[in-house]
Amino acid sequence: MRLETGLNAPPMKTKAFALVVVLLAAGGSAFAATAPTVEFKGSFIKITAGDSYATDEPIERMPPQLLYVRKASILSVSLTFVARSSAYDVVIATSNPDNEAHAADARSVVTYGTKSYFYRFSSGSAATSFCEAILSSQDG
Repeated sequence: MRLETGLNAPPMKTKAFALVVVLLAAGGSAFAATAPTVEFKGSFIKITAGDSYATDEPIERMPPQLLYVRKASILSVSLTFVARSSAYDVVIATSNPDNEAHAADARSVVTYGTKSYFYRFSSGSAATSFCEAILSSQDG
């Protein structure tokens, strides 16, 4: 290792700038949000979400950390590009029975509502593979 001096040595500002750029690039990939994983458990789908999401999202749009969804209850899976945030949103709409059974003509009637779960991705390929994983095994 030799110490360069004189006119051939790069300026200290250039070295410091290069070091900062390298550290920022390494830190950005180390703290990137992990994509949700999809596993099939019999007639259920287990979705484990990543742990880094935007804090400016409303609480009802935050994805659950762990979600079990019955395959038969999935109504739709939609993928949308959000231009203002340059992100891809995946919305899983499911049918859920209401909390109360209603009596009608001496029989119990259960009504169903819908519940949506939101997942945000920074790349279209990750969002597409997430949708394909959910829809790949819908027999059950």
